[in-house]
Formats: sequence, structure tokens, C-alpha cells
Amino acid sequence: MAGRVFGGAGALLTCGIDSRMADDKKRGAGSGGGLLGWLRGDKRAEETGRVAVVKIDPNASGANPVAPSDKELKRDVTERYADKGEVARGGMGSIRKVFDENLQRTVAMKVAFPEHRSDPKIMGRFAEEAQIMGQLEHPNIVPVHDFGEDDGTKFFTMLYVRGKTLTDLLAENAAGDTREEYFRFLNIFLRVCDAVAFAHSRGVVHRDLKPDNIMVGNFGEVYLMDWGIARLLHRTGGMPSSTPGQPARTMAMAAIGKSLEDIMPVRVRADGIKNDETGQIIGTFFYMSPEQALAELPNIDERTDIFLLGGVLYEILTKQPPYMGSTVVDVVRQAQACQVLRPEMISPEANIPKMLSDICMKCLQRNREDRYQTALDLKKDIEVFLKGGAGLPTRIFAPSEHLMVEGQPGEEVYIIQKGMVQVYQTDKATGRRRGLATLQAGAVVGEAAVFSAAQRTASVVAVDEVTAVVVTRKQLESELGLNTWVGSLVKALADRFFSMNDRFSKADEANHVLRVSNWILQYLVLYGHTGPSQRREVQWSHLLRATMAQFQKPEDEVRAILDAVGTFTIDKTRDVIWFSAG
Repeated sequence: MAGRVFGGAGALLTCGIDSRMADDKKRGAGSGGGLLGWLRGDKRAEETGRVAVVKIDPNASGANPVAPSDKELKRDVTERYADKGEVARGGMGSIRKVFDENLQRTVAMKVAFPEHRSDPKIMGRFAEEAQIMGQLEHPNIVPVHDFGEDDGTKFFTMLYVRGKTLTDLLAENAAGDTREEYFRFLNIFLRVCDAVAFAHSRGVVHRDLKPDNIMVGNFGEVYLMDWGIARLLHRTGGMPSSTPGQPARTMAMAAIGKSLEDIMPVRVRADGIKNDETGQIIGTFFYMSPEQALAELPNIDERTDIFLLGGVLYEILTKQPPYMGSTVVDVVRQAQACQVLRPEMISPEANIPKMLSDICMKCLQRNREDRYQTALDLKKDIEVFLKGGAGLPTRIFAPSEHLMVEGQPGEEVYIIQKGMVQVYQTDKATGRRRGLATLQAGAVVGEAAVFSAAQRTASVVAVDEVTAVVVTRKQLESELGLNTWVGSLVKALADRFFSMNDRFSKADEANHVLRVSNWILQYLVLYGHTGPSQRREVQWSHLLRATMAQFQKPEDEVRAILDAVGTFTIDKTRDVIWFSAG
């Protein structure tokens, strides 16, 4: 949904969604009653809305924006913010699309449900979410603008993101090159890794990473949303101990060489409320780590988020979360046992690169020690994958199977990863194979025809089982830029190769004609006799059969060679042939 914003502890198993707010319509939206009036209404946000307009004084010099006077500034919450309807809701509150009259802009406002006002734990968690998000100032974390209360109802405002969730984007199944799709989604994933790494450096674990909580703006902005169940490591004792006498450091701090002396951890006002989560399963079933599913609160740390990042990557690769089941109990049991199938087993037709699958499965290990230890480590491997061309598909060829055949159009280049191939040309005269080269792992075949958009000049056959990376002409055009000077240079070299190859082919053909004509001349000398023409001649039918047998050529090709030479005369009436030159 465009403009969708998520918030709250919607994934907290002990917290459900109550729809009783709509019962009382007497104080609906627009009829007063403050924020409660908004909540009791059933208004849904429209995708279109008021456009922010800067006030201009036409009489002022230079038509500069006019600052609103003190009288124009709205101080009452429901006067300052115009409610445009509900966008989404979580376990603790409603997400509203509102218009800020003071700043003339649309923002998102999260308003706590009225039935939670008397629950200090939920209200404490609501306040924590606002304070955590407000302190995590990062380009990929949605910013909080304000936090306050209206007649006992808590709220906070944040950036209104116009765009789609990663879930929406994955569901679109955009047609095109699979590698281009990987590149697009993995670059989004890298931005999420940045956000998570920053949060970890501030001592915060998200605990609910999933495609639904990743927003991609209309102009490519990436935001990590919904920090409603985030956990503060330094407050709960989850921050690892360091050298005695030295400040405690999170794993992310250690990775970037920072400590609490350099980076102030996120802090919240507890107001004397202890939020006890002992024994609670907190998270989203389909993605949660084993320690979450087993309610092992002391084991929740940064590596829990690494597991969840693996779940996001898993869905990018397979279009489904790590766990699937018909019931909640079934899914939770899978999560507790960490029963995750490799991505290529779920989507064998997707030709998922092994390196990417290995990265994903390293995140999804049962033991925290076996996972990536920091989000930066994970990000580094994804970047290596993107830079190394590991996303290209591979193909396996059985022994004696052709990778390419002479005369076919050149559309693909093959990079041999495993096995051996033989390159050969077929002799046009004899039909026999003429070996050109035997190549092994690391060799590249077929590139000249692709660069020049020409036909293959040689055949390549697998000697044993061969694994080859396949690069299409379209991918080469994209990577090399065949329409740029680099592409022009490569194409020129390929054209020069074909020109030289054509010359060699013509020379080889001329040499073959010479071999056939010399052989026929020798046949005349050895087996001929002087005929009425006063020249040495032999029976034409006998010579024709002998020539066809010697060079494995049909009659019409033998006749074509003799016509091309022009030095032999055939008398079909007498069935004889003689050398007529000179």
C-alpha cells in the first residue's frame, strides 16, 4: 500500500488488536473529542491528500516565504494536526496520516489505543518505541518528529513514507533478468544492514526484521520501520562484557572500534516500570530465531537480528519466509527446531547462486556462534557477491554435449568453472573435425561471436562433465556498455578476429581446392593413357568415385572444385577426363 507505515508491537504474542474503538461513533473524526475522536471514527486514509504549500506574500520583495505569526501557530494537537484517516494499526496503537498545519506537511502519527491508557507496561513500551526511534538518527531509520500527550492519550509523529513495503515489491514479480532482480533487492538489503548495524552500535536489537517492516520510497529511499518490540541490550544485561575496567561494547561497536565512551547508547525513561518479558515468545512466527521461539530472553542479542536478516534474504531468494505451516503451533515448532531448508530446495527453478544461498544459511544457523557476528560482516559478503559476478547462472553439460555449434548465432558466452572442453572446426571439404584447442577451468569460449553479433566459427563440446557460468549478450551490453567507447573497443577487436578468421578460412578453402586438383593430376599421370586428344586421360566415372572416396565429398562438390580450377576437361560422351591447361 502506498504510504503505508508500520508501528507498534503487532508481533507481540501477548498483545492483540482490539476493534472495540469503533463502537462509539458519537465523537467521530471531525466532531471534536481530541485524538480519541479520531480513533473512534472509521476514517481510512486516502492515497491523495493535501499538498503542502508554502505561503507566499505577493507584495513582499523577492516573494519570500512568510513566517506564520504567533496567532497562526497551532498549539493544540488536534488543531495543529488534521486527521486524514488510518493507514495501519498495531498492537498498541493506530497509525494515522495527518497534516501538520504549522509546517505545512503530511506526517504519520501513531496514537495509543485508549484501552491501554491504564496499562503502565504497554504505555511504557509505547513511550520506549518513540524514544528509541527518536535517538536512532540514521538515513535508513524512519525519523520521529514529536512525542506528546493529548488529554491522556500518548502519540508521536514521524516521517510519512510514500512508497511500498519490500513484501509488496517481492509480490510484484517484475519480469526481466533474474540477476537484475537480485541486484535491485540486494541493494535494498544492504541499506537495511546499515540501519541494523547502526542500531546495534547504539545497543538496540530490533527483534522484528521482516519484509513487511522495510519500506522503499518512491525515489529509492529505504527505511527500517516498527521498533515497537526493540530491546535495549545495555539495560537488560545483554551487552557483552569487555576487558575489566574498560567500557562495555556491543559487537557492532567492537567491529567499528567504538565503545560507550564514543557512542552514547539509546536510553529511555523507565518511570519505575519494569517490563518483564520472561517466558514470552516475542517476534513474528515465520521469521523468528530459535532463541525467540524458545523464549530464551537472555540469549537475545545482535545475532538474533542477524538470523532475522537471513529470513529477509531468504524471502528475497525464494519469495517465501523461512518457516511455513498450516497452524501457528506448527510454525513455532519449526522455529524452535530451526528447521530451514536451503533456498535452492524451495525454488530449484530460480537457479539461486550457491554463494548467495550459503550467505543466507550462515545467517539462519541454530547456534548464534555459527552465524555472522555482526551486520557489517554480513553486508561485506553481500557486497563481495555483487561485485564478483557470482549472481550469474551456471549450466551443467554432460560428456559429449555441445556448448555451442559452428554456424549458430552467438548469444551466450561460457566461463568454464569445472571440467574440460574441446574446441574444433569441421572441415568443409572432408567433414572431419579439426581440433583447435583443449580448454579447462578458467577458460572463456564464445565471446567473439557475442561481441560481433555473428555466427559461431567453431564448435565446443564437453570432454567430461562441465560446469560453466553463462553470460548473455544482454548482460555483457549492460556490464561492458557495448554502446560506449569500451564496448566499441571490444567489438573492434572481435571484428578483427573474425576478419582474420575469414581470411584463414578462405586460404584453407583455396588450399583444399589445390589439394584435390593436385591429387586428380597425379591420378592422371599414374593411371592415364594418351587418347584421341593427344593428352593423358582416364575414365571419368572411375576418377569421380576415387575422388569422392578419397576426400569424403559428394559428386556435386567434386564437380564444383573442378569447375573452380578450370584446368580439366570432361567428355561425358566418351566418359573421360584430361588435363587441358596450356
